Amino acid sequence: MPKYVLLCEDDQYDRAVFAEIFQEVEKECQLVMLEEGSEVMPFLATKQRRDAYPALILLDQNMPRKKGTEVLKEIKASDDYKHIPVVIYSTHDGHELASESKALGAATFMSKPYDYNEYITMIKQLLAITG
Repeated sequence: MPKYVLLCEDDQYDRAVFAEIFQEVEKECQLVMLEEGSEVMPFLATKQRRDAYPALILLDQNMPRKKGTEVLKEIKASDDYKHIPVVIYSTHDGHELASESKALGAATFMSKPYDYNEYITMIKQLLAITG
């Protein structure tokens, strides 16, 4: 299975921007998108082999039904999934959220970009995490 990044983002515009830039800057890694945090664990449960897991999970913090840090807790509590690097990102550039995310096991915390060039930079930084 090809390497892929799992993006969980409820905002349609942000998903579209991620998809466009991802296609532009990355040729070897796919982007798979979910719209809600509550979809992440069921999605992972459909993967039968470890090599079918995402290389990275990117979670928006502010989603309506389940916040990114709640999903992060579930992932890191699972023996099957805790090895997957997870990044929390948010429009709120709070040191408290960054500290909480890292304490819960996130690889890093990122602030949601405001313009296209910042998205490109962010995606390149994320791809560096996948190796």
